[in-house]
Amino acid sequence: MLVSNLNPRSYECIYGEIGLAGKLGYDDLQVSVKLRHYTNTVSFHPPGRVTYILDDDYEHLTTLIGFNDTSFPGIKADFLIYADDILVSAACGVSSNEQPRELFVNINKAKKLEFVVETTTPQGCHPVWISPTLHR
Repeated sequence: MLVSNLNPRSYECIYGEIGLAGKLGYDDLQVSVKLRHYTNTVSFHPPGRVTYILDDDYEHLTTLIGFNDTSFPGIKADFLIYADDILVSAACGVSSNEQPRELFVNINKAKKLEFVVETTTPQGCHPVWISPTLHR
C-alpha cells in the first residue's frame, strides 16, 4: 500500500501544506531529488509531522528519505517514524548533500503511523519521503 494514497488524519508544518504525489506542498513546487523526479512522495516543511490511521495489518514500511533539489546545500534534518506513538526509526543528521537513504522499518501491525521531520534550520530545508510503502 502506497502511503501517499492514504488520507492523512492530521499534519503540522510551519509553511504550506502536506505535499503528496510528487508535489512539495508549497510554492507550487514539484519533487525532484538529485535531479530525479518522483511521483509517490510525502513532503511537508519542517519542523512538522503527518499522521495516518492504518486500517490493515501492515508489518513493515520501506521508504527513501532525502531532500528536494530546492534545499540549501548542507542543510540537515532528523527523519523520525513513530508506530502507535513508539519511535521505531530515527535517521538523524541527514544532510541535503547525501544521496537518498533507504529505510526498512518494522511497524508490527501498528494502527497509527507518524512521519516527523525535525530541524534547527527550517529555511531552505525541504525533506521528502520517497515511495513510502506499507507491506504485509
